[in-house]
Amino acid sequence: MKFFKSFFNNDSGYALIYTFMVLILVTVLGVGLLTISANSMKITDKERQDQSVFYIAEGGLTYIKYEINDVVQNTYNEVLASINPKSTEEQLVMNYFNIIKSRLNTINKTTYSRFEKQNNQSPEALITVEQYSDNPLIYKLTSTGYLPKLTSSRTVSQLLTIPTPTFLKDSSEDISIDGKHAVIFKRSATISSSITGDISTLSGNLKLDWGLSLDGNINVNPNKVTQPSNFNLDKNKIKQSLGYFDFNQIAPPFPTDIFSNSSVYTQLKNIHLKGGTDSSLKLDSNSYIKNITIESNRVLDIYVGDTEKNLIVDNLNVIQGSINLIGSGKLNLYVKDSLAIKGYYSQNRDPNLSNIYYNGNSPLSFIGETLIGGSLFAKTSIKFENIGGGIRGNIVTTGPEVTFNGGATANAQYIIAPNAHVQVIRGAHVKGTVVADSATVSGGSSITYGESIIQNQPSVEPQTPTIIEQPMLEVD
Repeated sequence: MKFFKSFFNNDSGYALIYTFMVLILVTVLGVGLLTISANSMKITDKERQDQSVFYIAEGGLTYIKYEINDVVQNTYNEVLASINPKSTEEQLVMNYFNIIKSRLNTINKTTYSRFEKQNNQSPEALITVEQYSDNPLIYKLTSTGYLPKLTSSRTVSQLLTIPTPTFLKDSSEDISIDGKHAVIFKRSATISSSITGDISTLSGNLKLDWGLSLDGNINVNPNKVTQPSNFNLDKNKIKQSLGYFDFNQIAPPFPTDIFSNSSVYTQLKNIHLKGGTDSSLKLDSNSYIKNITIESNRVLDIYVGDTEKNLIVDNLNVIQGSINLIGSGKLNLYVKDSLAIKGYYSQNRDPNLSNIYYNGNSPLSFIGETLIGGSLFAKTSIKFENIGGGIRGNIVTTGPEVTFNGGATANAQYIIAPNAHVQVIRGAHVKGTVVADSATVSGGSSITYGESIIQNQPSVEPQTPTIIEQPMLEVD
């Protein structure tokens, strides 16, 4: 205690030195705090500016998407207005995409500056638009936001898909033929079995043979009908040939373009059922699966819901098994490469609610106890052989051959095969109308005209295209 008292009572100058040291310490601390505060303000200002240029970049992206959407809508309306009686969907779509590409090339680079001023500075976004892919048509949008007096900037990008629209009313499933025709052929037909309904042609040759049972008329030029000399046929049944029938227009157009949309559909995992338990698939939206394989009599339940959906499959191979469609919605199944079904497909549902479109090149052959509940559209030959079930729905193909053989059946439908030789032989039975290049009906078989159980679909109005946006990403 004596030491401290003597120190503070000492007049030798230590107190002054101590005071200066305290003052210097306080000054250093004050300067340090001011420096920290200033740096903090600089950092805050930098973050604010950084956020500002990010939002500027994002605003530029929003602007250019609005402009592109405007181009798409205007182009669609212009092409729609250009439709004439000779227009085809393919031509209209091609013209639509060509115009869009041309117009978007003119805005390859642009600057957007309609932002509010920040600290007397006019923000700007430098925007580029470049084609990323052609099929499907995808553009890459890039926007860099900056303030003219700052060196910092931020860049964001986004992929934008322009899907294929529709221009003409969709009537691809609609088939309408006046009259009660069992067979309409182009070049020739040989009939030696039961026909209920009319046999008709424009200018083809008809050969009638023993075994014929006819309940209907023959709309064929009498000079082109041949029959055994003692054949007992009521001459009053032979009328004149059809006045008009367009074989080129009777087959609905095949929807080839849909197969290019798989990349914008929901991507699902492959399905392979073999042994074990059955499985199910729920479709919440238009979807794509590369492969579906079913063996060992397994069952795949596909829940369609209550709306129409598309499912694209590269390869569908039902080696032995079934596919059930569940729900009140319609399923359009698009098979790209290979299709085989030995079993049942949609057997317990209204066949109006199922279509199968096969885009492959290999002929289709359905053998054994196979039942397809719905319409089948293809570009190849189709054979149904020794089938107890058959098909309940329309068959439409541009292939060279359609065969129903040995107990195969087709129930209340149209068989539209204007380029094919259609055979109904060896006890096969078809109910509906057959349209073919040529036809053979023999061996205890029959074709019976009947109203189609597949109802013509209401025409679907053209749909204005909606661009599809991928997530926005920041570019380093």
